[in-house]
Amino acid sequence: MRYRFSDLLLDSDEPLPELQAVATGDADVSIGWMPPGPPERRPAFATWPTPSGGQWLTFADAAGGYLLTFDTQAQFTVSVDAGHVAVRPFPGTPLTTLRHLLLNQVLPLVLSRRGRLVLHASAIGWHGQVAAFMGRSGAGKSTIAAACAARGAMVVTDDCLVVRRDGARWLATPCDAGVRLWPETLELLGWPRASGVGVAHYTDKRRIGAAHPAVRFETRVLPLVRVFQLSAADEPDGRGVLRGRRAVMALASALFRLDVRDAEESRRQFDAISALAAEVSIEAMAREHPAEAAAAVLCRM
Repeated sequence: MRYRFSDLLLDSDEPLPELQAVATGDADVSIGWMPPGPPERRPAFATWPTPSGGQWLTFADAAGGYLLTFDTQAQFTVSVDAGHVAVRPFPGTPLTTLRHLLLNQVLPLVLSRRGRLVLHASAIGWHGQVAAFMGRSGAGKSTIAAACAARGAMVVTDDCLVVRRDGARWLATPCDAGVRLWPETLELLGWPRASGVGVAHYTDKRRIGAAHPAVRFETRVLPLVRVFQLSAADEPDGRGVLRGRRAVMALASALFRLDVRDAEESRRQFDAISALAAEVSIEAMAREHPAEAAAAVLCRM
């Protein structure tokens, strides 16, 4: 089965109903699914922490690639060239959870390793232009994107923003048609709390896909014109344009990276985000009601 994710074509042993199926084209990445088994233990060279200080994702070297371990859920082995991903669930992990981890965590890392500039950001399209929202988990990136969609904007991406330079412009490429929201957020937007489908067995979030009547998803590659840096609840509010080092550091904190030890990749990505910071408006956005935030964003587009 072959699918599109951003500008990659994927072959998968298991169906990926969240993605657009395609009939032609050579696959860039193959995804193999293994039987459930116990975790393989290897020393980690990097980790992604949980809000409580635990280890959500650990990165380790493996034979011929990288071993990604998600807490008690699953392991993913990514080849050195990021052309193959092997999925090994731990006993009892549902397929929905595995697909969520693959689409929202592993494939953005694959894109990055294959040379794309990938930001942990949501984005919306409005009048043929794109605005993106960066920030820590819980800052409200998906909520503002959904609130903009409720006002007629189109969702470009929920969590994985792929950008590239095209002459004097920066372009944003959609990844998959889905946005993940808490039931309380759905209710705040006037939608039923049980809208969409469950994201994973360990969270109450719901995935709103292309079938939802109130959300439209962008399929075109469009110019990125604004990036908003959102504050989390435990961070000080900020306003105004970020310039120079502050803008670059905001972008750097949102980068997906598979191997943070790769010096050549670090230089390439630093050059890219430095250019992006100099050419696209990066603005701090204070916390406010999602509807008011969405109205302010759309007025600026």
